[in-house]
Amino acid sequence: MKMFYGEIEMRRESLKENGIYYPIRLEYYLTKGEYAIKGDNEEYYGIEVVKKSYLKSEEREEKIEISHISDNKEIVCHLLNILKINEVSPAHTRYIVEDLVKERSY
Repeated sequence: MKMFYGEIEMRRESLKENGIYYPIRLEYYLTKGEYAIKGDNEEYYGIEVVKKSYLKSEEREEKIEISHISDNKEIVCHLLNILKINEVSPAHTRYIVEDLVKERSY
């Protein structure tokens, strides 16, 4: 299951500095799954990041999903918030999440 967490439109100034002259929207989702341990179902949470680029009349989409980050929803929501505030795209998401998880020992 996937739940919408938030979205941002990347700042035009940042895009122009990198030679990009078209809008880009980033969407962030909290994902939820289950696994069985000793007959009990346990929940785990992950993230999905979707990048939508709007070139002329064409929409391009890039996404990444990282599942089973933690069984603690608040921890994963905290990670999502960090990703959103810093406008992290799918291309960099895995590295950022790995670094944050190592740093915080989630």
